[in-house]
Amino acid sequence: MNSPHSRAGAPRNRGDPADATTDPLLESFAYAVPEGGLPAWSEPDSHAAPVIHLAPGPVRVTEHRTGGWTHVVCEEDGWSGWLDGTRLASRDTSGDDLLTQLNEAMAEYSRLLDEHQAGTIDEATFHHRAVRIGLIVRDQDAWILDLTTTRWWRYDGVELVTPLIEDAGDKGTGTEK
Repeated sequence: MNSPHSRAGAPRNRGDPADATTDPLLESFAYAVPEGGLPAWSEPDSHAAPVIHLAPGPVRVTEHRTGGWTHVVCEEDGWSGWLDGTRLASRDTSGDDLLTQLNEAMAEYSRLLDEHQAGTIDEATFHHRAVRIGLIVRDQDAWILDLTTTRWWRYDGVELVTPLIEDAGDKGTGTEK
């Protein structure tokens, strides 16, 4: 329920930054803006007008605050802001093919390198987007792209290994080293 002074669709208060919670597993695109979209703010302030109405689609949650405020980054365009996290939908990625995800990330990284080499993005933007591209959290594993060797590493919470990853067009299953 909104207070009389807050805008419709906004969490009830600013939330206390001291109460903020972050979790590396939240960094995956495991949430989505539901059908119909959601209003979003540049700062967690229910007294301000929303700056945008986000379209439905995957978002990465980077921070939760008391009062329902959640900081998100949109998968589509990288826009980030605050919204009512209680209205986000969980995104079921269990049906996604991991090999396809890894190959798509490599293709996206290749496009990013082309943009950087062409001078259409600066160094800071390149590094920010490269880190986003190079981390895939799936089930209980984190897949990390080593940008210096363009090899994938799998971290299961105990051990870091580099599996042999074959292209989606190959019929092999791959083995870990």
